[in-house]
Amino acid sequence: MAQRTGVTRSLVHYYFPSKRALYQHVTQACCRAVVAPAVCEAVKERTLAQQVSVFIDVAGRAVAQDQCAAAFLCTSAAECAIWPELRDPEHDPITTVRAFLTRAVRAAQQRGELSDTESGPLVEFPVAMLCCLWVYAGFLGVPEHGGAITSTIHQLLTGTPSTLTENGPPDGETWTGASSTTTAATSVLVRLAGTLG
Repeated sequence: MAQRTGVTRSLVHYYFPSKRALYQHVTQACCRAVVAPAVCEAVKERTLAQQVSVFIDVAGRAVAQDQCAAAFLCTSAAECAIWPELRDPEHDPITTVRAFLTRAVRAAQQRGELSDTESGPLVEFPVAMLCCLWVYAGFLGVPEHGGAITSTIHQLLTGTPSTLTENGPPDGETWTGASSTTTAATSVLVRLAGTLG
């Protein structure tokens, strides 16, 4: 790996005395490049749906531009679940995402946007969605589609699915309206709390 990046192995060992130190440095860099900017932009929004959609949009666009970061975030999340000792509590992407979403859901409950109920599903659904984006961008997807995917998610979560309404349904299919698609997506994030109890 050192040869592929154009540096010597001794230089790598000089700055990173162990594999774990190198691993945690890359984790921190990915967290700063992908997760931190997404949180900073999301907290500016006023509703939970807007916060979640902006978070996924910014984080998704970041990994769409950097396939290696997406692949690392995906594999490191899995590795840290298997070997918790690898996790850096201060810069672990999944821990950071869960903390942000937990705060966002609690704030939405305090604003009266959500009923006071279990917040677990509302937190874990966006975490799962983000992990899926990392897998897609890192291993499965076409890089130039990443931005379009996160834009579509943003439209669904904020109730503005222009790509759906402008083009109409595919041949042979019918829609009951764009609002039904929006409701299906946002209910998991915003309205689920009202149906859990």
